[in-house]
Amino acid sequence: MNPCDHGMAAGREKQCIYSWLSGAISWQMETRYGGLQRPCTYDNRLHKIISFFMRSLLRTVPLLGALLLSASPTAARDYLYLRCKYSVDMVTTNTKTSKITEDRTIDDRALLKIDFNKKTVLDARSPAALGYTLQNKTMTIVQKIDDDEAKLNGVDKIELMPPYSTSGSGTAILKSKNETRTYSYEGSCEEIDASAFDEALRK
Repeated sequence: MNPCDHGMAAGREKQCIYSWLSGAISWQMETRYGGLQRPCTYDNRLHKIISFFMRSLLRTVPLLGALLLSASPTAARDYLYLRCKYSVDMVTTNTKTSKITEDRTIDDRALLKIDFNKKTVLDARSPAALGYTLQNKTMTIVQKIDDDEAKLNGVDKIELMPPYSTSGSGTAILKSKNETRTYSYEGSCEEIDASAFDEALRK
């Protein structure tokens, strides 16, 4: 089931998935200035496809049942806000020759808003929220798309109990570039105030 499929039009659904994946990869921290890091530019085609959480990362939290709610730290809450940091391993392969053209590790971060009533997750970098599923306190985000430009299959997970560990993996085929990009990541999240998320959303 497409995680963005919550009654939105096909074009909006595609934009939702593209945006989620690109956000996570595009916020890699590569350039250092005075000990600080800032986001660098990234391949627009990859940005369009690989949006995570990561846009994926982060879209998977199915709604909590009554039993889960009673045992969860999110009980009696409508929202949960998280700041997540990831280390992403990504390998790029030529689709025709199967030759590896790039192999690198990227640092990524994201601010997430989990809405337990609507069963959605919103990355502050994304234009639309994504649907999720939940089992045994593990949020799962499944991403699938196949069109003229790209084919994507990815799964992202977040544990909804401190320390809120997260992980994911997926494969994106950029058809026009004859490239296959396979990624996997692990990370952790911490709870933040709604004001921190809202501020990032306005930027």
